Amino acid sequence: MYYLLGDFNLKNHEINKAVKYYLLDIRIHPERFDSWAGMALARTSQIDDRLRLCESKKSHHKFSDSGTERRAMAALACYKRALSIEADSVKLWIEYGSLAYWIQSMYSRKLMRKSKSIRGDELNIEAKQKQM
Repeated sequence: MYYLLGDFNLKNHEINKAVKYYLLDIRIHPERFDSWAGMALARTSQIDDRLRLCESKKSHHKFSDSGTERRAMAALACYKRALSIEADSVKLWIEYGSLAYWIQSMYSRKLMRKSKSIRGDELNIEAKQKQM
């Protein structure tokens, strides 16, 4: 019953309600693939919605500051659990891979920004040393 409510809410873009119902179903049926897969997709949708809102407000959204990183790790854990139950679900493997790639891209961009700022600081230090 909870699975059906979760699925209904996911399809109607009521993501928070969907997550709630999937959690309730997982407590009753911890081995149900559909609930774990639905939970993973719902959490991925939450992350996607959250980042789209933040990207439109400011271009330098910090991935780890808003809880998005924690949500992404929870979504990955749900994908792993679902795939441990039913490893031959090609569509879920694709979704899992897409999220993992997306997270890796976010970290890569974050590291590149950080290395550019470090390089800029090094140039400022060199310029100050030349002035002395």
